[in-house]
Amino acid sequence: MMTKCARVDNLFRRGEPAVARRGIHFDLKGLPPTATRFMELLRCAAVARFNVVLVEWEDMFPWRCDTRLQGPTAYSPEDVRNFCREAEALGLELIPLVQTLGHMETVLRLPGRESLRELPHDPYTINPLADGAAGLVRAMIRDVLDGMPGLRHFHLGADEAWSMGLHPQTRAYMAEHGKAGLFRHHLDPLLGEVIARGVRPVLWHDMFIDLPQTDLAALGRQADLMVWGYGVHPDVTDLHYNTKYIRRFHDAGVPLWGATACKGAGGFSSDLPDLRARGENAAHWMDIHTRFGLAGIVSTAWSRYSTDNLQCEPMDAALDSMLYSGIILHDGAAPEGGVEACREAAGCLPGGTAFAACRAVMERMARLRTAGWAAAQMLHEHVTLAEHDARRRATLPCSSLRDMRRVVQDAAMLEQDIHRAFAGLIAPCWIESYCTERLAPLRDICRAFEPRVRAIVPPAVWDFEEVNHHRPLLERAAAGAGT
Repeated sequence: MMTKCARVDNLFRRGEPAVARRGIHFDLKGLPPTATRFMELLRCAAVARFNVVLVEWEDMFPWRCDTRLQGPTAYSPEDVRNFCREAEALGLELIPLVQTLGHMETVLRLPGRESLRELPHDPYTINPLADGAAGLVRAMIRDVLDGMPGLRHFHLGADEAWSMGLHPQTRAYMAEHGKAGLFRHHLDPLLGEVIARGVRPVLWHDMFIDLPQTDLAALGRQADLMVWGYGVHPDVTDLHYNTKYIRRFHDAGVPLWGATACKGAGGFSSDLPDLRARGENAAHWMDIHTRFGLAGIVSTAWSRYSTDNLQCEPMDAALDSMLYSGIILHDGAAPEGGVEACREAAGCLPGGTAFAACRAVMERMARLRTAGWAAAQMLHEHVTLAEHDARRRATLPCSSLRDMRRVVQDAAMLEQDIHRAFAGLIAPCWIESYCTERLAPLRDICRAFEPRVRAIVPPAVWDFEEVNHHRPLLERAAAGAGT
């Protein structure tokens, strides 16, 4: 079953897709959609002509191996079964992603898991040689395999394990067996667990760029590699996704996927994606596909850079970017009308009626944060000047505090509007967290500086400023628009 949307369909120009497998990624460790909305997002993916959905479950999966892994709004087993049924009906291949080496924060932050860390203070990387490490990861893989029957691919993560080899135990092992030996020790049983179920494993590529060709060839017989890179063209980057590494993998016979990003690649606390930058990156990967014959390309959609980082770029405010990426991967080029055409059509996606409101409040959030931190800087500077040189104590500290207060008042109004825009799409606790992460620091600054300003501004000046200038920015703007 394929959900249709004529306005969106008219943006596509090719009958046959330029890339056989075109994936959209849902990063559920930040701003996870409600179960109902996730079902609709699967339909959005189908309308945007994706045929693969990479689901990074994190704490939204109904884990059985350790129920502490479940977050406060985790899906139920029945929810997961419904997702699988809906995806099959829509012609979407679901690929689960479970971290197995780096980005293990969801697991290693739990009390009692400290002994499994590569570094005692660092929950990011698991020590593959620690007692219980392999058993825990295999249990997590089994949970997902059991909860999602009929899989064809399973993504086992394994990226950004930067502290691997820093534990004395793993350092000694690598000294004797090499980096490739430690990888084999850890990954071979995990790959075997998946392969035994008739499922093909997939791994992120970045930890394998310097492996010898013989080890790459052996890895390629067991798993695909997904090469990710969200910036400039691989030909010119000096990062881990440079074309020279892609060529090494290709020459070793490793089946390769590419990974662009439709959101979450513009900064760890960004509110909206830069669609032009996202489209350019997708086009880079289309070029790589024509040269190396990729098995598929996934458009990642990050919601947190790590589980202890801020949430970023809500999916329902970035449906235009998802659609834009889907068109480029299908047609090999941007649609006629470009970004603007996708923005206009995004509201026609399933459940997309809230898109305009969601995007609008995220635009306001981005503007307010920029204005708020500029106001905070000015307040700090004016107060410091006045405290340092009593001769320069005029009204500026008071007016700077007034500007900061306006930001705080506008933030309170904006927070209410954000809750309204995302109602039913994301659980209120995650929206509250999103707003608090961004707005509480501004409130704290305002509160902290008020007594300092009172100490240096004469009472008469303070009282005059309070009576004559204490009015929210958005209220003034609304009044001006009506004149």
